[in-house]
Amino acid sequence: MPRKHNEANSKKVKKLSKTEVFLRAVIDGADPITGEVLKNDSAWKHPKIISDIKTYLEDNENPKKKPITYLSLAGIKDWVKRNHEEVDIVLI
Repeated sequence: MPRKHNEANSKKVKKLSKTEVFLRAVIDGADPITGEVLKNDSAWKHPKIISDIKTYLEDNENPKKKPITYLSLAGIKDWVKRNHEEVDIVLI
């Protein structure tokens, strides 16, 4: 028996961009190109990559959450040195 199209529910479905589909596949543990399950040694499964993708997607969903700021080259150098103590020289 075919289901009736429920217009109220279809309005709740969020349309995802190709970028979001790609990034959400990685978060869900799937190869973004083939759809296959990512192996444990895949670079995509690195915790920092997953964390950065989640942050990116959250920022896109809430653009008012954080204002976009641009740093000068000196500002970038200072940020890198502040956040990575082991770095002595920063090349930009």
